[in-house]
Amino acid sequence: EYQLNAQGWHVLSTSSHALRFGGAVLLLTPVTLLMGATLTLLIRYRVGSDLSLAGWHTAALYGVNTAGAATGAFLTDFALIPNFGIFAAETIAVALNALAGLAALGLASRMPSAGADEARQAEADVESESAPRPVRAAESASRLPIRLTCWALFCSGAAAMGMEILW
Repeated sequence: EYQLNAQGWHVLSTSSHALRFGGAVLLLTPVTLLMGATLTLLIRYRVGSDLSLAGWHTAALYGVNTAGAATGAFLTDFALIPNFGIFAAETIAVALNALAGLAALGLASRMPSAGADEARQAEADVESESAPRPVRAAESASRLPIRLTCWALFCSGAAAMGMEILW
């Protein structure tokens, strides 16, 4: 809603500003929380319970993340948009994000689960007793949270890219 200001210009009303601000917060909060969680989860995975590795691994991951963000911003402004236009640059960015998400899912599917050692020990115990092997279901169930997290991160990245395009 517009109103006249002291100079006679039509400007947005305070309620319109508040509504726009609330809408932006509502739409961007989940995406930014999930995007912020990716680096935190990666650091937690790399450090594990060995806190002596925390400083080096955290610094290295933050450095790589910052270098990637700076490179992406630089290439977008100085290479992609001037040479290909905005629409093609956005399409390239979406394709690269999809590729990164698929690569992360591929890596996650090849990673041993947190309970892999226990599962191997249980398998050895079961084989030594000549009993059937019920370990497969446990291994698959222990990977489910990792797969769901990867899909959530992939979807949040896709949503963030779509919101950037619409913004």
